[in-house]
Amino acid sequence: MSVAEGLRVTPGADVSSVPSVGLPRRRWAGEQGQTTLMIIGFAVIVLLVVTVVANASAAFLVRRSLSSWADGAAVVAAQSVSEEAVYTGRMGQVLPLSQSAARESVGGFVARQGLADRFEAFRVEGVTVRADGAVTVTFSVRMSLVLINDVVPGRSVPVVASATALAPVS
Repeated sequence: MSVAEGLRVTPGADVSSVPSVGLPRRRWAGEQGQTTLMIIGFAVIVLLVVTVVANASAAFLVRRSLSSWADGAAVVAAQSVSEEAVYTGRMGQVLPLSQSAARESVGGFVARQGLADRFEAFRVEGVTVRADGAVTVTFSVRMSLVLINDVVPGRSVPVVASATALAPVS
């Protein structure tokens, strides 16, 4: 006589605590391994979300830093007074700025601050002096993508930042 045959259950008795020793376990056909696939799928989705958030955060921080450096360079360039215009009396409501002196000022600022070493593929895209005395400086860099470079080496995205400064005569 097996263990299962030796058990007697009275009608209305609680059988939740009775051990199921010797009773066959019923499995659903085709359900084996489904949980493993679901866990792997969720892990891939979580990894993708983490990668997107990390790359978006890194791009934001690089752009914010680059924008700050462009702002500093624009302020330095806005102090590049055209000595010829000042000494010949052609001053108006704003300081007359020299395009070449503004470019030299930005180049000196970039060299003093070591921006080429701080950023990947750093470039001064432009230094523009407008007639109203405003100077616009544009920098660009390449940013490597977090986790994606481990899978596909050499992938990077461009980040560009501009800043404008004006030096009014008061």
